[in-house]
Amino acid sequence: MKARLILALFLLVVCGIIFSFKTHDQKGTATLVEDEMVNSQDNISRVPDSDVGQILFFRSLRQGSGDLYLMDELGENVRKIGQSGSRPDHYPNWSPDGQYITFESYRRGGWRIWIMKADGSEARKILDGRRGTSSYEFDPSFSSDGKRIFFASNGDIFSVKKDGSDLQQITKTPNVFEYCPYQSPDGQKMLFVSRGQIHVMNMDGSNRINLTKNEEIIDYAPVWSPDGQKILYYSTISGSFELHIMNADGSNKQFLLNKEEMKKQGFSKTAFVDAWDNNWGATEQYKASFSPNGQKIAFSRNVSGNREIFITNINGSGIKRLTNNKFHDGFPIWRPKAKN
Repeated sequence: MKARLILALFLLVVCGIIFSFKTHDQKGTATLVEDEMVNSQDNISRVPDSDVGQILFFRSLRQGSGDLYLMDELGENVRKIGQSGSRPDHYPNWSPDGQYITFESYRRGGWRIWIMKADGSEARKILDGRRGTSSYEFDPSFSSDGKRIFFASNGDIFSVKKDGSDLQQITKTPNVFEYCPYQSPDGQKMLFVSRGQIHVMNMDGSNRINLTKNEEIIDYAPVWSPDGQKILYYSTISGSFELHIMNADGSNKQFLLNKEEMKKQGFSKTAFVDAWDNNWGATEQYKASFSPNGQKIAFSRNVSGNREIFITNINGSGIKRLTNNKFHDGFPIWRPKAKN
């Protein structure tokens, strides 16, 4: 009888430990395993009330695949929110209220723009009935009021309502490929790339101005600062893709970060472009973003063959590395804070 009692107590203790471990694993931060991340969905559907922001990013476990993940700006609480399967989801962007995500995906075959809630639920393709490679859709971003989504397709820029209605073509430039549309915070202007140069135009497509004016280099992935006064972008002016910043009118162009500056701050084995990137198309793997208050920048950079995510102050100082793993992490997009 005594032996049975001891055995029963032992089993209760073991079960309690297992239950406690599972409960902690489900409600705690994500745990890295061989090929995946253990998901935690706690509090993901709302913007945090604290000063610690969230960053949406793309993680590739192997070439040709990838999903969307979320982490805080400390590099903690990593969780997978995308469900792309064997096909990649990437180039994500937030709605202004931080409640929706638009992204491009190869789900179901063909590059198309999609939308989902901030927790990854209710993912759906925005436009139906488009067929063929000439109608592939890329580079989605929300309008400043969150009602429309801009994207590139067949070399021109379009917009559509979130529900997929009211498709409009903004640019009509035969034999010129235009992409990376990004509306200004006040809704009056749009950044885009044409012939490898960063341009700005009115929302009806008029008054096109080339901001970078150098046809011998490639400029890419422009984004507005939250106040609309600065533009962050990548450029090959130094021979490889480096992070730059300029005023909204194209003046005061400056290196934000390059290899030498990274090395000064203790990151010697880094580069913006390497052979792995060229396999995917170098320019298509880069995008940086401003923090909601405009004082910090999130970006990705290769470290010993793996792309990792960093943050820095707006002047390029105080670099911090957020990810450190065998995967390729990129497209870091800071989550907007909801306005009261």
